Amino acid sequence: ALPMEEMRGRWRLVASPDGAEGSTTIGQDARLWATVLTTGEQIDYALAPGRLAYVQVICGELEINAKSLRAGDGAKIAAESALQFVADEAAEILLFDLPPAH
Repeated sequence: ALPMEEMRGRWRLVASPDGAEGSTTIGQDARLWATVLTTGEQIDYALAPGRLAYVQVICGELEINAKSLRAGDGAKIAAESALQFVADEAAEILLFDLPPAH
C-alpha cells in the first residue's frame, strides 16, 4: 500500500529495476510511477529519448498533451519527450516508463 500523501501532486515511484526510492524491485527495464491530481492540477513527466510510456487512468479525467482520457482509458505514448498531464477532474494515474519496442 502506498500512502496517498506520497502521490498527491507528484510522481511516486512504485516499481523499478533497482528498488530506487523504496519502490518494489522488478526484473525489467521499466519504471512504474503513480500520482493523484486534484481538479485543475498539472504535472509533467520527461521521457528519455527512445523510451515509451503507457498511461492508465485509474479514476477521473485528464488531458495528456491536450488529448483527453477518462477512467479506464489507457494510452501508449511514443516519440514524445515532454508529457504534460492536466486533471479535468480529480484523477489517479499510473505511468509505465518502458524501453523501446523491438
